[in-house]
Amino acid sequence: MRKAGYELLLCQDPANMCFHFQSGVWLDDFGAAVSKPFVVTDMGGERLCDVDRGLVVVD
Repeated sequence: MRKAGYELLLCQDPANMCFHFQSGVWLDDFGAAVSKPFVVTDMGGERLCDVDRGLVVVD
């Protein structure tokens, strides 16, 4: 659902557009977040960082 008067702009050729995808869930005693910058290419997508994708636990 969009706000009244909000204009959604879509690019005809999204190649070379960069995005920072960020999502998370926070509960009373637990939280998790994922963050990933990427660029759209003609062949799909490419990550903009090369970081270990292992699970990090913070006490």
